Amino acid sequence: MGDTLNWIRGAHVFKFGGDFTRRHEDQRFNPQIRGSYTFTQNYTGDGFADFLIGLPGNATRELVLPGSNIFESLHRSTHYYFFVQDEWKATANLTVNLGLRYEYNGQLYEDRDRLTNFVPLNNVIVRIDAPNSIGAGLKDPQYGRCLCFTKKRDFGPRVGFAYRPGGSNKTVIRSGYGIFFVNVPFNKRQGIAFNFPWIERQIVTNTTPNPVFDLANTFLPSVVTSGILGFRNDLDYFDPMIQQWNLSVQRELAPRTMIELSYIGSNSVHLDAARTFNAARPGPGAFGPRRPLPNQPVFTSVDHGYRAWYHGFTTKVRRDFSQGLTFLAHYTWSKAIDTASSQTGYIAQDHNCADCNKGLSGFHVAHRAVGSLVYELPVGRTRKYLSSSPRAVDVLFGGWSVSLIQVLQSGFYTSAITTRNTANIEAGTLFPDVVGQFSIAKGERSVDRWFNPAGFAQPGAFLFGTAGRNIIEGPGFKSTDFGIHKNFAITERQRLQVRFEAFNGLNNVNFALPQNNLAATDFGTIVAAGPSRELQFGVKYIF
Repeated sequence: MGDTLNWIRGAHVFKFGGDFTRRHEDQRFNPQIRGSYTFTQNYTGDGFADFLIGLPGNATRELVLPGSNIFESLHRSTHYYFFVQDEWKATANLTVNLGLRYEYNGQLYEDRDRLTNFVPLNNVIVRIDAPNSIGAGLKDPQYGRCLCFTKKRDFGPRVGFAYRPGGSNKTVIRSGYGIFFVNVPFNKRQGIAFNFPWIERQIVTNTTPNPVFDLANTFLPSVVTSGILGFRNDLDYFDPMIQQWNLSVQRELAPRTMIELSYIGSNSVHLDAARTFNAARPGPGAFGPRRPLPNQPVFTSVDHGYRAWYHGFTTKVRRDFSQGLTFLAHYTWSKAIDTASSQTGYIAQDHNCADCNKGLSGFHVAHRAVGSLVYELPVGRTRKYLSSSPRAVDVLFGGWSVSLIQVLQSGFYTSAITTRNTANIEAGTLFPDVVGQFSIAKGERSVDRWFNPAGFAQPGAFLFGTAGRNIIEGPGFKSTDFGIHKNFAITERQRLQVRFEAFNGLNNVNFALPQNNLAATDFGTIVAAGPSRELQFGVKYIF
């Protein structure tokens, strides 16, 4: 629940507000008792061949408390926000906005204290349980029911202005800066409910070149002990914080036509992603002795030590609806960099080093241009031509309009990887070595050779690869959508619209990203494409 109060005093418009949210989420489901198995190509060079000889790359299963066949968790959290804002008309040409927002995002806890976390203390990983839990772990009141340290310093200042130089009605300069916080979704914090004794999730990873288990003997006590035993969260769980700033200049070029030049930037910290905690570093032999905390367990861990940066320049031209025509053209030149592009799709070689994964974002697109227009043909009643035509003529010739959307953008980027685990790492995605020029001039690229495969090589035994993250540019994207619409007036306030639309109407071929796995026979080629032309016919009743 929440509310906002406005108070106008002279040249100031003050706003005060707050919000209180109480969140409940109950889960009940059947566990994965029989297990799931993944067959890579670590042993034969082919995943299906690994399956035929019974050598999985990894496997997972879930076990619940004795006598139970269902898993249950009852999650709760509390959130409240307060803000104050002042919109100050400083002069006839200058408006200043000042504000401050406070947020408290209470950490998730389980209604019956069925949470278990794991923390490193004195080079040993220690299990901790909620204060009233029946679990046998360490119960320390400083960790609270969330098994974390709650942060209470989320203050977000905001400042901005709008200025009309010389009192002009045709030019406006705007700028702003603010700090924003993000409340992490429940599902990223719920992992520690899936720990022993509430549920035991066993994840085991095979070693190469000599496997330690096969399909018939996977979850052996000796193997499970060395596997990923469960989930953990950082004790210091910060809310992700984004600093964002912008500057724009708008200018009226002609009546109803405007151009805008703008810049926007951001710096994000405390972003969260799931990694493997205490994963073994490259080397021969068993994983245990090679872990940062030797012979201690391995966990899937939600950490908040990831960062992101964005800078973008945009140009926009807009014509508001006049004489039947409206259009918008928009171009963006930008660069997005981060150390993790999503909460779950974390691709990295070294899970013990977040900053080592710094590279172009998975969603980075350097150039993107979009143009759109809608034009009402000037024929029919209330239009320029045949404005006084009989109803029968208007039904046939009046009420027609056309629309067009054109999209042009450069390609997404991908990382070169190899599924041959010659580094013998416990977690992560191994990158190859860069041994030569792998990029090809754009005019020479083809689906059969998008980049030069000879520019990469398998890393030496027990070594990380030297290739960076997201260094291969994929194909660009081009699409033209258009539509034809016919409006039939029923009454003054009711009409029927018949629509015919074509998506990717010119049937441009938009290729997918190239094969990026060095171990694949088609490495460097493109074997897939996006949707072809799609036609759609529809009827809409508007009232």
